[in-house]
Amino acid sequence: WWSSADAVWETFHSNLSLGVVRTTGTLPFFYPIDGERLRCWWLVRNEKIEGWFGLLITPMKNNSYFGDLVVATLTDCVGTAVGVRAGIALPATQARASNADLLITNQQHRLLQDACTAAGWRNASSNFLVATSPAMKDVFRPETAYVTRRHGDGLTNLRG
Repeated sequence: WWSSADAVWETFHSNLSLGVVRTTGTLPFFYPIDGERLRCWWLVRNEKIEGWFGLLITPMKNNSYFGDLVVATLTDCVGTAVGVRAGIALPATQARASNADLLITNQQHRLLQDACTAAGWRNASSNFLVATSPAMKDVFRPETAYVTRRHGDGLTNLRG
């Protein structure tokens, strides 16, 4: 991870009520770069990094939710507003190139939800739950929280 990730996070997190830090100090934990099933792409416009997104590619086997499909999960999309809009539109191309049959995501933040709608993603119910402590009720605002399946046990059923 380059220091550009820190600059991207500085821009992105200023619009959050709650979120898990995505800087060069934490990204190696969330995204160990092994080139296998968990992959990330920089979002570059006019030679400037506007953000990045991550995909988990999982070939399922007799999965109770997905059967034997290859499932791509958009796990993160962080960046400027322009970067996020591009970052929501581009994963379909990368999922297709990875032979995925289905592309899914769970996005809490309104910017990401609006970008998904604009890019043609379909809205559906989810079994992904965000639970907070009583002390967090004054801080946590769903429309400006950045909580994704990359947190906690959110990838449990998506690892194949």
